[in-house]
Amino acid sequence: MLLFVDFDDTIFNTKEFKRDYISLFQKEGIAKREFDDSYYLDGIKGESEKMIKMYDVDAQLKRLESVKGRVLKRLASQIDGFMQDTQKYVFEDFYKFAGNFSHEQLILISFGSRSFQIKKIRSSGVSSYFSKVVVTDGSKSGYINDIVKEKGKEKIILLDDRCDQLINAVQCVKSIIPIRIKRKEGRYSDIETPKTIKCEACSLDEALRIIKKI
Repeated sequence: MLLFVDFDDTIFNTKEFKRDYISLFQKEGIAKREFDDSYYLDGIKGESEKMIKMYDVDAQLKRLESVKGRVLKRLASQIDGFMQDTQKYVFEDFYKFAGNFSHEQLILISFGSRSFQIKKIRSSGVSSYFSKVVVTDGSKSGYINDIVKEKGKEKIILLDDRCDQLINAVQCVKSIIPIRIKRKEGRYSDIETPKTIKCEACSLDEALRIIKKI
């Protein structure tokens, strides 16, 4: 059995993280609207060849400096300090979940801007629980499909909070078993799980119970 586990909103409380992250900007006189307006790059061609919006902290700071007419050196320093340790945002049930599997069975697969996402993952302290850490700016299914071809008939499970990622994985990798993680703390908890995704869990404890029955 091989488990691909999503990061944001699955093992990491991204909603709480982002709230605290935004507060750093607000303390420096950056309004929430200004933060939102400067958050994304205009567009980057991802692995899927589609133009997608990605987060780049340095680019955001440059845009804000242009808007505010001042250098945000202190804010940059505070962001660096904040990103040194994000372990407190890891959901507690992750550790029990990970303890039920070998290091070789777990692969962390995350969507996002590689630079920022890798920093967030490393500072959370979860990397050591996984045999591989993969960050992609496109669909996760391509990487998973390569592993399926390599592993043959081994059971492959994907745990993710994003319905679009799960649906895409099912369409591309017919043998995959998708489990929707729908935490009340998640940013997408208001989105209903489609009928094509048969398994839904509100926590990793519940996901573990489902996996043990597979």
